[in-house]
Amino acid sequence: RDPPRKPTAASRTKGANKMVHARNEKMQGDAVQGMLADFAYDIEFEGYLSNHAKHAVIALAGLDATEERIVEYFKTYCAETPNGLKLDPVVAEAKARVESSEVALSADEVKSLVGAKAKFSSLCNFFKHEIERLGESAVLSTYGPMLLDGVPAALTHGIIHLGWGLAAESRWMTIEGIAYLTFSHVSVCPDRFVDDALDGDDPFASLLAIADSREALAEFKRGVVADEQGKWPKESFHPELVKAGFQWQVAKIFDAGHPLFSLKPTWLERDDALERLYDLASLLHVLSGGNFVVLHLITSLWGLDHTLAAMPAPPTAYALRCFWVMILGILAASAAGVPTREALQAAHDRFAGVLDPDTPETHQAWSALADRAINQEEEHNMKLVFVELDLTRRFGRKLLYRTAAASFTDTPTLSTANTVFSA
Repeated sequence: RDPPRKPTAASRTKGANKMVHARNEKMQGDAVQGMLADFAYDIEFEGYLSNHAKHAVIALAGLDATEERIVEYFKTYCAETPNGLKLDPVVAEAKARVESSEVALSADEVKSLVGAKAKFSSLCNFFKHEIERLGESAVLSTYGPMLLDGVPAALTHGIIHLGWGLAAESRWMTIEGIAYLTFSHVSVCPDRFVDDALDGDDPFASLLAIADSREALAEFKRGVVADEQGKWPKESFHPELVKAGFQWQVAKIFDAGHPLFSLKPTWLERDDALERLYDLASLLHVLSGGNFVVLHLITSLWGLDHTLAAMPAPPTAYALRCFWVMILGILAASAAGVPTREALQAAHDRFAGVLDPDTPETHQAWSALADRAINQEEEHNMKLVFVELDLTRRFGRKLLYRTAAASFTDTPTLSTANTVFSA
């Protein structure tokens, strides 16, 4: 058996509240754990869209929704997603492969499949057997370091699925998560990292410095998107993401790389580095007006946080550096680009050091947000409120967290793809 989970790095932050794990009686109940262990539907549908059903179950349980509401939402999502699309049922052959007592792949074959978008059920089979043989912590320690640079994978849903499954203590979801992170891996290219220091003593200050180069980053993006030299052929460079649009451009951005991505932040070893990254992600979400993509920075950092918490000797500084580069790449790839220095500073000044009062009105505001999230059709808002509420418990009643939680996003309109999920 694995030893009890230790607190996250963030929970050891000086002056911070103790970590409030997602684990609660409802989370560990048969109904919720049964849904998290479900293997009726593939991890992706329409060729590139991630199955979010289990993330919603965890968020709803963490928000203390009734069991009836959790089951209702899970069944509704599985029947039809908020986008009006259908999940792909797991085919019998894939299910048999996962359940087989024979190990489907060798360790070398697994390494060759990183980012190949192939043999997902075989990867699940492999990691299932590895966890049975070595234990969860040992598997994460063995394979985690080679996968953590892939935090952008599947628009961050690889690390979300893994970390949220670990937080909920779901063995099957953990297996799915590490297999999905392997399957969909898109690297931030840490081989390009250098020791030259990036300005700024915390993530916000570093992004403020990056904002001075926002026009250069915009020009860099235009060149990558235009691809006049044909460096990223649609037929061979992540062809499964071409119709995903934004995800394909993000993959190109990281493959191209920009010198600013390579610089080393000086704050990586700070005790409160993780908390400061949460603050930056929350600030960017507020500044974006509840942007759908930016919201994923918050929920994926929570996934990374809990993945690191499950590792005996987590490579925290390295993982946070990879996450930082992912933030830069996603902002650079976005339509709006990196926010201006003026916009960042104004948002920061609005929230810096401002706490919500410990009053009935504040508690009622959070209760109303939780109720609103529970009754949403859009599950991203459930996860948003759940994570921001957890941050409030851990790091204090920051007005920033409640404002970010109230910045609900809209369900995006997605076009279907003619790609095929590789079971």
